[in-house]
Amino acid sequence: MNRSLALTIRIWKIVGSAVVVLTLAAAVLILQSFFVMRSARGFIEHLRSLTSGTSRLVDAQAVLNYPEVTKVCSAQDCSFQFQFETWASRLHLFRPSAVFGEVQTKNGTVELINILYGQGQSTFVRISEMRCASCASKDRVNLHAVSQDDTGKWSLGFNDVPPVVREQLLSINVGCLTKVSGCQNRNQILPASWLKS
Repeated sequence: MNRSLALTIRIWKIVGSAVVVLTLAAAVLILQSFFVMRSARGFIEHLRSLTSGTSRLVDAQAVLNYPEVTKVCSAQDCSFQFQFETWASRLHLFRPSAVFGEVQTKNGTVELINILYGQGQSTFVRISEMRCASCASKDRVNLHAVSQDDTGKWSLGFNDVPPVVREQLLSINVGCLTKVSGCQNRNQILPASWLKS
């Protein structure tokens, strides 16, 4: 076997090994992105089972089943903070984006729920649910959404929101986490119920 043939074989082995490693790395990133999106979707569903003003601290504690959640407490006041972000985003292979926010409790009762989707430094959407002290029914809440994107700033609020409407409003499109370019504006991030208003 001459030297040039041996060198060619060695180069092809290196190239083959590199292709295998890159393929495995891509598969790991895709799988991890899928699990983050699935986990974030389940977590948002869990948040929707809590209601500001009526849910108790013990109900909110269940969010600790998600590894993305941390808890900071003092007596009966707690803050459960969460962040869902893919490795592809952290490595800047995708446009950096994350879903994060918090659940605040005061005197053993959920007072505030914040959900935020942020992308880079120019795009974000935040939905806040607050306890409604003036509402006739305890299962009604106040909801407020704020966004900033390439079309500018936008905000909208609803007071005395009944549970059926709340279910439609308290959510965001977690599929944005797995898009290479993320989501560019509120139309892609917010549920349609906000945009019809």
